[in-house]
Amino acid sequence: MLDGLRFWGVYPEKVLQCPYNILLCAFVLWVLYMIFKHAIFVLRRNELERNLIKFPGLAEVRAQMGDLYFDAGYFRQARVFYLQSIDMHPGFHYARLKLADIYFGSGENEKALEQLRELLKRTSEDKYKFGVKKTLSRWNFPPEKISEFLNS
Repeated sequence: MLDGLRFWGVYPEKVLQCPYNILLCAFVLWVLYMIFKHAIFVLRRNELERNLIKFPGLAEVRAQMGDLYFDAGYFRQARVFYLQSIDMHPGFHYARLKLADIYFGSGENEKALEQLRELLKRTSEDKYKFGVKKTLSRWNFPPEKISEFLNS
């Protein structure tokens, strides 16, 4: 592999001689990673936008778009898509969990608790109770408050 690098004029032994070169290499790798990460984000967003055009009444596509923005850290856009998916399909519990997470993150605890209450009212599945418990514990609710919330 090093011979391949030497062919292109890159000599690793010279690059690694000075610590500043190591820092520069780390910075270049980080920049390349960020460019690649953004390119993947744009490709996924474009694909989901095409799906939104093809299936305008499908709540799952809007929730996937919300997931994309949530994972990228764009919480305002994610909130919009999660709200749209819940408006289209009120029984879409996954979107309610993620929306509650966004509300907790923005400091709107009452809205988050309202979404979680609505979720527990609409379903009795254990996986969603576990999701509610996990969400509340992630936002530092005491265990007794969590059990009280789940039993109410």
